[in-house]
Amino acid sequence: MSYLANLETAVTYINAKLTDRAQESLFKALAGVPDEDKRADNPVYLRILALLGKTHFERNDPGGALKYVQEGLALRPNHPDFLFMNILHMWGQGRHEEMFSAVITYIAALVTGGAEGLACDFANEATLEELFKTLVPKSYRKSAGKAEMKAVVEKMLAATNSPLFGRVCGIMNEIDAEAEDAGQAGKNEQEA
Repeated sequence: MSYLANLETAVTYINAKLTDRAQESLFKALAGVPDEDKRADNPVYLRILALLGKTHFERNDPGGALKYVQEGLALRPNHPDFLFMNILHMWGQGRHEEMFSAVITYIAALVTGGAEGLACDFANEATLEELFKTLVPKSYRKSAGKAEMKAVVEKMLAATNSPLFGRVCGIMNEIDAEAEDAGQAGKNEQEA
């Protein structure tokens, strides 16, 4: 069976929520990819790596996922699935400062067409909602270099005029305003 056929079988298992069987087919697919086909311009190979990463995350094995994420990022640094799984890995390790930077890279990949011509599981509205609802606010709140990060996001917004960067700016502004209000309330209490 070809590696494409094994990938298609794996996708069928994934859709049926049979993760163990899907991983078996993905490992067979990966083993069947000739060295000359392990390239950044081979969407089938990239999809195999991405689904191996995803299924490892689903099985609560972020270390196993990271192997495939790193291999994918080495080939295609702007691939949304690998970038998003890298964000999840950083989150699990509490690497919030790095994670916020990775979030900006992920959004830049979406804005500049990093998902074009690829089957991506993490380049969709549901992923973006999770990103904006949870990952952006929590990582920004826990980051030390807020001023520098804000400057980078504002530059990206100015350069791209993307509503995605606009939304990140809005979240950052809300968090900064909350912190300023809390600081002012604390100062008023001390003066009283």
